[in-house]
Amino acid sequence: MGIRWKIFRIANIIEIILTALILFLMLVVNKISFSNTEDIIGFIICSLVTGVVTWNCINNLLFLQPSSLDKITALPNKTKFWIISILFLLVCIFVICCVISAYLVLDNKQYPKNYVGILIMLGWLLFIGGNGVYIFIRQITLFSERRKQDWQQGNEIISEIGESLE
Repeated sequence: MGIRWKIFRIANIIEIILTALILFLMLVVNKISFSNTEDIIGFIICSLVTGVVTWNCINNLLFLQPSSLDKITALPNKTKFWIISILFLLVCIFVICCVISAYLVLDNKQYPKNYVGILIMLGWLLFIGGNGVYIFIRQITLFSERRKQDWQQGNEIISEIGESLE
């Protein structure tokens, strides 16, 4: 495995950890009370984002396993890959849009004491979104390389069958 795939693996692990930490901080540190609608909606959205990101990254990590490199990618796996990839891209775009809109809202208001913490959180979310876009681009590359590998394996199998029939 080349260095680019090791970086891809590390990026996936970092993405899982950072998104899970947001959900953890939301539940433990902020002590969300589920008594109002905003907290419930925020928790559901954060849980969905964390779930999609984790599902995508674990799928990528499993796709990189040496045992899966020898198998031909089946149609259900291709369909699952594209569904997860599209959901993941939408989540990354959603996170980046949230950061931009939150920054615009914060730019109009004055937060003297909490402004540094809010900027750290916005930077954290921006990193998650940017890392997610990197992961999305690399996973498309990974999938296309796997398709080439599957095509070559299929051609080898067909040529072996043709040789055995002669």
